[in-house]
Amino acid sequence: MGMEVEGTEQFALPQTLSEHWLSMDSSVKPLALFYLVVFHQVTNALVFTKSTESTARLVRLFDLFEKARHDSHTGDAMDTSDDSTPSRLVIRAFSSDLSASDRRSLLTQFTKGDVHILVCSDLMSRGIDIANVVHVVNYDVPLDMRRYVHRVGRTARAGRKGDAWTLAENQEVTSLVVAGFVRVFGC
Repeated sequence: MGMEVEGTEQFALPQTLSEHWLSMDSSVKPLALFYLVVFHQVTNALVFTKSTESTARLVRLFDLFEKARHDSHTGDAMDTSDDSTPSRLVIRAFSSDLSASDRRSLLTQFTKGDVHILVCSDLMSRGIDIANVVHVVNYDVPLDMRRYVHRVGRTARAGRKGDAWTLAENQEVTSLVVAGFVRVFGC
């Protein structure tokens, strides 16, 4: 499927990509992400933020949510004897703050399934092919169509199915419609 972007540039999105657009108040975005991960099994995922600072904050917050979710099933943070306790999801920051060897190690852990979600800025949106990415979440709406296409292009590769979730703040939606961004995707 081809589309015109910024006048003359053409991009194609994979036919196997399913796009989901969610509009919300900014105060509920972290909860919306946690909901997607837990109740829609959004793992094997890349979550894109606008900066390395946002990445670090989101990872810390998610770790707190995940600890509370895990502890609520055990009744006690130290009691792990209950077989119904959900497995703990592992989320890590992938940013330019890491050394090249740390980034390679983190990608290996993600590929092996030891890390379930990587939160990153646009550093990961181009040039890195990771076969097992099933979901891409635009936690922060990309600034332009090119970045959107590069981000969501990390999933639905080589004929595999993939999902792209965009969490847009209510005030962003109007400007995105005016700019033609939302219309392009039929939202």
